[in-house]
Amino acid sequence: MTDNTLQKAIPGSRWFSLPVIFAIVITNGLLLSSCTKKVGGPRGAISVDAELARKSDVNITLRAVGRVEPLQKVEIRPQVGGQIQEIRFAEGDAIEAGQTLYVLDRRPFEAARAQAAAQVKASMIKQDAAKRDLERGRTLFERQMISAGELDALQAAADSADAAVQMARALERTSILNLEYAVIKAPISGRAGRHLVYPGDVVVPAVTPLVTINQTTPISVAFSVPERELAAVRAAASAGAVSVTATVSDGTGTPRSGTLNFIDNQVDPGTGSVTMKAVFDNADESLWPGQFVQVGAQIGRETDAIVVVSKAVQVGQSGSFVFKLEGGNTARLAPVKTGRTSGNDIVILEGVAEGDLVVTDGQLKLADGSKVEVRGIGRPATGQEAGQ
Repeated sequence: MTDNTLQKAIPGSRWFSLPVIFAIVITNGLLLSSCTKKVGGPRGAISVDAELARKSDVNITLRAVGRVEPLQKVEIRPQVGGQIQEIRFAEGDAIEAGQTLYVLDRRPFEAARAQAAAQVKASMIKQDAAKRDLERGRTLFERQMISAGELDALQAAADSADAAVQMARALERTSILNLEYAVIKAPISGRAGRHLVYPGDVVVPAVTPLVTINQTTPISVAFSVPERELAAVRAAASAGAVSVTATVSDGTGTPRSGTLNFIDNQVDPGTGSVTMKAVFDNADESLWPGQFVQVGAQIGRETDAIVVVSKAVQVGQSGSFVFKLEGGNTARLAPVKTGRTSGNDIVILEGVAEGDLVVTDGQLKLADGSKVEVRGIGRPATGQEAGQ
């Protein structure tokens, strides 16, 4: 066949040559072959991932949002008034109990102490004189040289001198205390806040705030749980120490371990929850006062529970459900009753048995009876892995 004959046979193909036609034929043949080749699974099947339901020991863990609180918090205020001479720490410093924080002008207190000491000495001199007068008066009374009334007056003068000495000594002790209070020390260890006064400021006793110290090692985390969980928490606490974890949104997701140390003595009527606290060693100060953290309190362990990955469970108008695979390629909707979560897993109380194959990804495209193609089946975790 000549090129002209081909051009007549194929209208509009005057630019086609024989090699081009052969290429078209070969290409169409390959396309037809590829279209008729089965990819896997029935025609129109929906691709999904699946996992076998399994038995596992699961930690019973209460989840809540907690707030980090200092175990102790002290707002330092002066016990005596005066002018601040020195500040011996920087804002944000780690403070040790007994460390000197502020020094007031000590001169007025030193003068008051000297005055009190002199008053003690003067009162003791008068006391000694009154005692000698009393002794002489008794001798004269025995000789009937003075009346009983005069002896009583001498006795009263001696008693008054004794009282004056006691008062002077009390004032002296007060002056010594005031002199000590002029040096303000930290009552607890912790972290100092910002300065509220500066050198030269005049402070008023028990009124002027100086600085706040928060104890950060150890530290506390407060959280609330529903009142329906109160009995389980109390039972766990009676059986031993309740382990609590706190996870900070610091990018690492590393949980910090602590121990439950407080259960409030009443249920909050407004929220129906109970406040609890856990204490953490916090040696690295990774927990900081005021932070919000994710809290997990382990109150028990459930053995041989049926678990699946949490994303396998969907929630509809009639409740929770999963898609189970029948015959390897048919999805059947199965209502389920769920229990607690443990990590990425969720406990199935009803609706799924051990070994059932449930869809874990692609459920949004499925309906009851949909044909599916399983991309992959997840390997069941061990009981130890699921319970972590």
